[in-house]
Amino acid sequence: MSYWLQNIIDAGWQPIEKILASKTPQLAFRYQKGVTRGKLIDMGIELPGQSLALVVTLTPKNSVEIQLKLQVHPSDEQAYLPNNLIVKVLDDKGINVMEAQARSGSSHVTLEFNAQIGERFSVNLELGNTNITENFVI
Repeated sequence: MSYWLQNIIDAGWQPIEKILASKTPQLAFRYQKGVTRGKLIDMGIELPGQSLALVVTLTPKNSVEIQLKLQVHPSDEQAYLPNNLIVKVLDDKGINVMEAQARSGSSHVTLEFNAQIGERFSVNLELGNTNITENFVI
């Protein structure tokens, strides 16, 4: 992911304006520093015809450490996240090190932490019986 800072982006990750077009004016003030990209995540049968947007912002702190801000938003079709959506950060061994749960009327869930270049982690989205995991290397 640190290569995002050099504008080298993996396929599937897009500027947030492309995945959250109707919400971009409200979100713009939140992402002024660093590099921000988003990806639509299909939660399948738990959310038929809907997606969630995973938004990741990387902000360099120094030569070895990067601040990460992870947010999950409903797609453009929805105003709120589904109740009981659980967002987890897992370390390189798959151990849950941080989590947040959407409550009724939540417009987003945010997790923030620092990581070192080369560090591996995963983000897991859990809703009902559906688990989607995105793997990252800083």
